[in-house]
Amino acid sequence: MKKQLLSLAGLALATTGMMAQVTAPTIYPGKILTHISKNGEWAINNDNITLMAVEVINLRTGETYTYAPADGSEDYDIGSGNCISNDGILVMSRNYDGTASYAIDGKIYDLPVPDEYQSAYSNGITADGTRICGTVGMSMNIDAQDVMQKPCYWDRKSDGTWDGPKLLPYPKTDWAGQIPQYLLTSWISNDGKTIAGQLHDGMGSVDQPIVYRQDDKGEWSYELIHPELINPNNIQVPAFPGDGPSTPDPKDFMTADEYTAYQTALDNWDWQSGDPYPNAEDYMTDDEKAKYAVAVDAYNKEAEEYNTKLMEYFDAVEQAIQDSKLFGMNCVTLSGNGRYYGTAHQIIDFWNPEGNASDPWIFDLETGDKFEYHTDGLNLSPTWINDNGLMLASTPVNDYSRDAYILNGVWSKFVPFSDYVKERNQSLYNWMNDNMRHDVITWSYEENPETGEYEEVANTEKDKWLTGTPYANEDLSVITSWTANNWDEFDENYFYSYILVSDKLDAIEGVDVDNNTLSLSVDHQGVVTVTGDAKSLNIYDVNGRQVYSVDAPTGDVNTGLSSGIYMLKLEGKSGAVKVLKAVI
Repeated sequence: MKKQLLSLAGLALATTGMMAQVTAPTIYPGKILTHISKNGEWAINNDNITLMAVEVINLRTGETYTYAPADGSEDYDIGSGNCISNDGILVMSRNYDGTASYAIDGKIYDLPVPDEYQSAYSNGITADGTRICGTVGMSMNIDAQDVMQKPCYWDRKSDGTWDGPKLLPYPKTDWAGQIPQYLLTSWISNDGKTIAGQLHDGMGSVDQPIVYRQDDKGEWSYELIHPELINPNNIQVPAFPGDGPSTPDPKDFMTADEYTAYQTALDNWDWQSGDPYPNAEDYMTDDEKAKYAVAVDAYNKEAEEYNTKLMEYFDAVEQAIQDSKLFGMNCVTLSGNGRYYGTAHQIIDFWNPEGNASDPWIFDLETGDKFEYHTDGLNLSPTWINDNGLMLASTPVNDYSRDAYILNGVWSKFVPFSDYVKERNQSLYNWMNDNMRHDVITWSYEENPETGEYEEVANTEKDKWLTGTPYANEDLSVITSWTANNWDEFDENYFYSYILVSDKLDAIEGVDVDNNTLSLSVDHQGVVTVTGDAKSLNIYDVNGRQVYSVDAPTGDVNTGLSSGIYMLKLEGKSGAVKVLKAVI
């Protein structure tokens, strides 16, 4: 049944050339459907692997725009953030060196960039298509000691052309006192006044969350989000010693004729001849040799002092990084209202996948709260978050065959997306059950007991969910998802994508639900008073960790909690829920 559905879908796409309006769950063989517009009308097929092109699909009309270089001389990369607007504007970059561009109605246009910049990238666009965020590369006319990518934005003018780039303010040094490598901007809020990005530090080791905001007067400012997460033990990092001393140049101690003779000897030297390698000092006078030796001795002394300072700096930085939260590069998402910033603390080792870890984080930019979600080895990487704090994520991080998860609000926990759908839309779940579960093929190296040699062995995991890497429109009524095909090695389609359509998925349970039969309060000693027919009481700290739980609570409940900020969730047997934020 599954295989027949997939084959029919592939035939329809191949023969029509234009897809019909998407009003029901749909399979897209061979496509990698990633981002989707806020209104759910436009989706992106970001297939730079097999198609070597980018497609923008109108899910309402079925019309498809394909952007592919005619001669293969260019490479198209979609923006790393919310890169498609409600009117179908795709922000992208072309050329390997970076040319900030946008595409609409089948045509590609370059954004204005002054000649002084070597490169530019466009990453996110507002829902109404009037502001684009991105970066511009290092100026060719300044010292190399500068940020390689600077944050900026472009505004669309009334005639449809673009004004910019306008530079955003940014930190001139990173947490360790070095010049940052990049100040990246990825996602932009619906009103264009909040931009989420990262500071990529000077050593290339730490990606620090940063947000840019525009006030009512039009002034921009930046904020490093919870900087205490980097170097939490306040390790004293000495000042970066900068560039080391310059090596003495023998040319500065020789006459022009001497130097010419030395260069001629170098040019004529043949390593196979057995002759000694030419030494510059052999072409100097005794007085020149003496002066050169003094310069070399001074250099060696300075170099030794410099190396000592440099090692002290690196040792302190390494110690500081050990306990820091290291967030994944380009692992950023932002809610449309600009309130929630999503990312993940990641440890990625492609050579040792068992050591990988990826735990999502949410920063509430309005209240300053932060939420860390320990996912017990699920290794979830967030892809999308909406105005209510619903977050989509996928696992595993370093494999294209993935399963989708969802967080039902910041005070909840991640659950498989299939389970989430099952509770809310049975017909959609049934379709997913028929089309997104497969007998998955995996490969491993196992020792042959007869030969003692390791051989590649195929293993099959029966009936495994592969709901893919998910993205969604604002109210979760249209979801795109893609995954690698590792269930049929003879299928020519290496990827499969899905459009899931539903109108019953965006309700947040457990928040702001009132019921007169339940009540709870808490005093400063951590005693919670419960009235009503309660099923359970759960308490979470500011990082989203459950710190207390009890079934059927009644009367005064002594939680024994220490001082802090907590969220209390009281669930009644009738299904009613009370939520209280408390300071103990």
